[in-house]
Amino acid sequence: MRPHLEALLAPRGAQTIAGAPGVGRFRSTVAAGQMLRSGDAIGELDVLNQRVQIRLPQLAGVMRAVELPWDRGWAPVAWATPLVVLQPAALEASPAALAEATPRIDGLGAAACAFTASIDGQFYRRATPDAPPFVSEGDVLRPGQVVGLIEVMKFFYEVHFELAGFDTGARVVRLGAGDAQAVESGDVLLYVEPL
Repeated sequence: MRPHLEALLAPRGAQTIAGAPGVGRFRSTVAAGQMLRSGDAIGELDVLNQRVQIRLPQLAGVMRAVELPWDRGWAPVAWATPLVVLQPAALEASPAALAEATPRIDGLGAAACAFTASIDGQFYRRATPDAPPFVSEGDVLRPGQVVGLIEVMKFFYEVHFELAGFDTGARVVRLGAGDAQAVESGDVLLYVEPL
């Protein structure tokens, strides 16, 4: 599998900005008006002559590229530099087109979305073995809320709930990763639905 990083997402009104996940030179592979969904590539980042694909993390539905700050040539970028501005395709697409483009999650409603790991490591659902889990099925999540920890080389990183399109929060409908489970970037930690 080709090495990749996930773009950083930041809301801007009804739009979402996909930003650079690091410093380097970026080349876009997206065209204005292109329909995009979770996991789609938006370009390449060259960091010290090592190229990695930049993909979209979990999105709430299908999005359309409405603004491209970069042309298709290589350009220097800093961390969080806007790479593409996205707008929900639901504002303009037919329900049939959206249903076809949005993958369904077995046994869950059409609005369910996966919240995924952004780094590789060991995922923990609780702070200590005897502590209660950070989240359980049925819990309501607010943006920025801690949903778990990922251990990478004895360092623990808090995993905060941030998902484009869920600015008012979400409800946990299914757990994806177990406690003390090894995960890779893009692996599902939990499934959520909008409130």
